[in-house]
Amino acid sequence: MQIEFTDNQKRAQIDAFKDIIERRLRVSVDDLDAEMIVNELKDSIGVDAYNKGVSDAQTYMAAKLADMGIDVYAEPAQARPIRGQVARKPGR
Repeated sequence: MQIEFTDNQKRAQIDAFKDIIERRLRVSVDDLDAEMIVNELKDSIGVDAYNKGVSDAQTYMAAKLADMGIDVYAEPAQARPIRGQVARKPGR
C-alpha cells in the first residue's frame, strides 16, 4: 500500500517544506526538488509515523474495550517500506 495524498495536500506539503528550508537554512528550493524530497521523506519517515499512529489507535481502542470488559489479544502487522511503497502485510 502506498501512502497517497490529494493534489491539494501534495501542494501544501511542498509549500510547507520549501518554507521551512528557506526560513531555517536560507536556501532556495525549486518545486521539483522540494517534491522529490517530500516524497522521500514520506516513504521513509512516513512509515514510522503511520506505524506510531496505528499503535496509538490500537492502544486507545484496547483501553476502551477493556473498560467494557472485552480483552484484545491480536498483535498488529507493522508497515514496512518496499521499493518506494509501503506494505501493510507480508506478500501484499
